[in-house]
Amino acid sequence: KQKADYQSDLNEDGKNEGLSFAKSADYDDLIYALNARIYDAWDRDSQLEDYWKDTCEGLEESFGIKVTDDLGEPTDEFEEWFEGWKEGVEAFWGEVEDKL
Repeated sequence: KQKADYQSDLNEDGKNEGLSFAKSADYDDLIYALNARIYDAWDRDSQLEDYWKDTCEGLEESFGIKVTDDLGEPTDEFEEWFEGWKEGVEAFWGEVEDKL
């Protein structure tokens, strides 16, 4: 139960962050985010490199989670958060797509 609550909190935080990001993003960044893959979060060539750097550091501070494991793969916790983030971005896009 505690693990499920923790995962739910991570997912919910990701949704909130994704929604917040989408609301303040310019059009190009929003389109980029809609197509983002989890590995973009630490890709130095990512269009959102600075955003991801700050966000990943914040996650480590706020939740005490590591974004990647020792092999450089996304951790389960970050995957849960990232799923929520994508949902938040997609929810915002669903609200504004036909208005653009």
